[in-house]
Amino acid sequence: MKASHHPTDDLLLDYGAGNTDEAQSLLIATHLTLCPRCRGVVEKAETLGGALIDAAPATAMAEGALEAVLNRLDEPDDAAAYQEMGSATADADISIPRPLRDYLTGGSTDALSWRRIAPGIQRHTLTVKSEGKTSSAYLLKLAPETVIPHHGHHGEEMTLVLEGGFTDAGQHFIRGDVEQADPAINHQPVIDPDGPCLALVVTDAPLRFTNLLPRLLQPILYR
Repeated sequence: MKASHHPTDDLLLDYGAGNTDEAQSLLIATHLTLCPRCRGVVEKAETLGGALIDAAPATAMAEGALEAVLNRLDEPDDAAAYQEMGSATADADISIPRPLRDYLTGGSTDALSWRRIAPGIQRHTLTVKSEGKTSSAYLLKLAPETVIPHHGHHGEEMTLVLEGGFTDAGQHFIRGDVEQADPAINHQPVIDPDGPCLALVVTDAPLRFTNLLPRLLQPILYR
């Protein structure tokens, strides 16, 4: 089944222009491997950006610009990040899209150190560079029928489903779908009953729990 919930086009355009931080870029690149629709949006934006550059008046190159371009020729082709294949070790989990596999030990979730933060909820924090921005990225492994504590958000959050699915506010999210939340949203996702759910979450601020116990435990759960 194709993804039916996507990042906003504005966010996709920011990604295509290189204006997203590493955590956001990781989630979007992973989504692009699973979503031809969004891949097309980014590719068109990159094509348009290239055409605008070609049409711009010629200017003198900055010192070191040629060397920087030549160095980039040795980097992996960005298009390869859209493919499921490649960069996989013998033990890699090919169900995990390549952009995310590159952040996992051995390319698999099996060897990761999972931390139990609540019944039915395990978390693994990924190492990403902040570069002055506050977005963080982590994986959640959620047992079937788990009910996430009711919460809001102090900032922006994106959740990409990698396995399984969940229902939230009457909408169903499955592999490849992205749910975006902001400070105006309070919700309580419920994991599907037919299997566990694996999700990649990117957020730029802590959650805002509405119940007392999760609020008291928040400094411990999300450190």
